[in-house]
Amino acid sequence: MGPGGIKVSGDAVDNKVSEAVKPPEKKILPAAEKKIETTTVDADPSVFTHPEGHKRKWVILRDTGNPHENKQPFVSLNGFAFKIQKNVPVHLPVPVIEMMKRCVFTKIERDDDGNEFTRDIPRYNIELVPQNEVPEG
Repeated sequence: MGPGGIKVSGDAVDNKVSEAVKPPEKKILPAAEKKIETTTVDADPSVFTHPEGHKRKWVILRDTGNPHENKQPFVSLNGFAFKIQKNVPVHLPVPVIEMMKRCVFTKIERDDDGNEFTRDIPRYNIELVPQNEVPEG
């Protein structure tokens, strides 16, 4: 007996179940046929979903003199990674530069009376490259 007291043969149930759970067919396109949308207009700098479409600026990441710092920092914004060589001009999207400007170390210190206070120290020493010194290419 099936649900509700209805007598159903096994093959009929199996066919109905397999039809009910069968996923819809998807057309898979070869890579050459896939259309990738890119934009050449300036993307909203407050929303970073892809590096393409954002204004870029030339910057130089300077050494801070700390012997423990990474000489080629790895930064990532929304899943897009950038490995940046220090003391060399690099062309980065503006949202990545803005994110790097907001990165800080928070250092806890004590004043002369023994009271604790915090001080934010920029993680990256970022220098904008002047327009007349922008590398060609």
